[in-house]
Parts: sequence; C-alpha cells; structure tokens
Amino acid sequence: MDSNANMPKPDKLLKKTELMKIKFFLKCLPLVCFGAIGSACSNQQLPIQIVYSSSQCDINHQLLRQITNHEEFKQLLESRPRKILGSKLPILDYSSKSYILFALGQKSTGGYGITLDSKIAVIEDQKLHLPVRIIQPASDSMQAQVLTSPCQIFSIPKTEFSGILLN
Repeated sequence: MDSNANMPKPDKLLKKTELMKIKFFLKCLPLVCFGAIGSACSNQQLPIQIVYSSSQCDINHQLLRQITNHEEFKQLLESRPRKILGSKLPILDYSSKSYILFALGQKSTGGYGITLDSKIAVIEDQKLHLPVRIIQPASDSMQAQVLTSPCQIFSIPKTEFSGILLN
C-alpha cells in the first residue's frame, strides 16, 4: 500500500497553511489595533460642518489651512482688499472646534465651487482627510465672464493633526 495515498496533495496543503495564516492574522488584528499601539491602526471619524461659504472670498491663490485662533482669522480676513464677511466677523469657538479654510483661488468664470461629499472627516496617520469635492463648469457650458474666488470654512471637533488632505 502506498504511504502517500492518505497524505493531502501539496496544493491542498498550501491552501490549508495559507488559510491558517489568515485566520491567525484576523484573530490577532484586534489585539494589535485595540492594544497599546491602537492609534496606529484606527481612523478617527469626525463630524464636519460648513461654517462659511462664498463664491467671492477675494483669495487669489488656492489655500488650504487650519485657523487656530481668532487673531489669525481676523488677520487673514483683514489682509483681503475687500471684506469677505462684511464688517462683523462670526464668533468661532476655538476651545472646542478646529477650523479649516479652503479657497480655490481666483477663477475667470462662474460655475466653480466647493462641496462636502460627506458629513464625516477622517484622521488617518495624523492627516485630516476632508471629504471635499471641487465643482467645475462643464467644458462645453456657457459661463458668465466674472472673476470669482470660491472658499469655505469648515469646523470639526477640536483635535490634533499634522496635515490636511482633500479626498
């Protein structure tokens, strides 16, 4: 009698070994992600809201930045040739919120804008991922020949991050 008759075929043995490795990985994954190094595995989800939106922000270049305090916000607005929010600045709560300004820069026609694709922003690897989509006019559409400079200010709960990316 052949002693190899009861042995699994090499390809089945390989599949079993690979399956065991995958099962082991899946069992151990929660220990890694929720253990001492959990922050390396998890994404932080944060609600995001639009605080301000305009098609005439008078910011001539594309800009994506965090606004960390009222003085910084005031200086940013006062450096513009025109007052984009009128004479009264909105009251922003820097103790519990983080604010992000995104400006598209100057555009030569209407039809440009910014929209949120989700009400949730994500922090992954210390980077804030904004669910933002840039709206552009269709290439074959007729647009008013007017200078625009769309921008939005977003708020998220106060948290630490080292950079901002657009999704």
